[in-house]
Amino acid sequence: MLALVGGKAEPVVVLRDGGLECELAADRLVVLDAPAHGVAVPAHQAADTEGAARRSDVRVAGGRDRDSRAEQAVGHGPQMVDRVPADTQTAVALIPWLDPSDPFPPVEQTLTAPDGLLAAGGDLSVDRLLDAYARGIFPWFNEGEPILWWSPDPRMVLPVAGMHVSRSLARLARRNPWRVTADTAFAQVVDACAAPRARQAGTWLLAEMREAYTALHAQGTAHSVEVWDGDALAGGLYGVALGRMFFGESMFSGRSGASKIALLRLTARLARWGFELIDCQLSTPHLASLGAYEMPRAEFLRHVQRLVALPPVPAPWVLDAGTTPAR
Repeated sequence: MLALVGGKAEPVVVLRDGGLECELAADRLVVLDAPAHGVAVPAHQAADTEGAARRSDVRVAGGRDRDSRAEQAVGHGPQMVDRVPADTQTAVALIPWLDPSDPFPPVEQTLTAPDGLLAAGGDLSVDRLLDAYARGIFPWFNEGEPILWWSPDPRMVLPVAGMHVSRSLARLARRNPWRVTADTAFAQVVDACAAPRARQAGTWLLAEMREAYTALHAQGTAHSVEVWDGDALAGGLYGVALGRMFFGESMFSGRSGASKIALLRLTARLARWGFELIDCQLSTPHLASLGAYEMPRAEFLRHVQRLVALPPVPAPWVLDAGTTPAR
């Protein structure tokens, strides 16, 4: 579990009487402090006791698919983070807290554990999100946590012209049992992606995240692909497009293979538009089976800088008519 200390959000008890509640702090303690950033060190070796005394407001937090805890709120005021028993393995790291007008720090300042955590705070405005994606940064947080910003290294990417099509997917594409559209049911796709999955408690796609991406869609930057079985939404995906770079966010399947068909149709169209990469953010076996691979962040950012500078494809998007290509 990850503990965030120093945020301006509603605090949660992990400190009491100036001491760390070690059973809540678990394995990592991340200190939010706008002017400071440091590498992770064992908490009992942390030298910045003066800085630690300045920090207040505590929140237990984690990343996507991590459990978050909510306990009784405590009052504001300085809290010491160096009072961890010397036999614990708890570590301290520093990340900036962003006010709405604060810029992102350089992505080179991300933590290595948890991998890619860059900053907390800020907001989910259209301008902030566009700036984040152009810098290879994305938001990711659970209910009860502050907004967390990530830029992992390496980065999982799918070459638009390199999606792996299995024999079963090729057969499904040839049968072409479904109708595929783009930008016709964005909110429905996002809501379906937000629905809890099997063996998953809750969702990281909270209402404020769904509202933020819906605003991006209204602005013409976020796009969806829908797979229809009659009038029922059978699957789909959504993401953000800047220039000729597509940043994938989430996908879902209500019918077996429907999300893969959505991705197959999307990659075919993106290739014709001159897109080269789909950002998949984090590595999973499922993405790897589709042809995605890990790219060093520095290389990824060079591609992003070049591709986002190209002219965008106007919204709404329209996919090619006809059968789904089987490559």
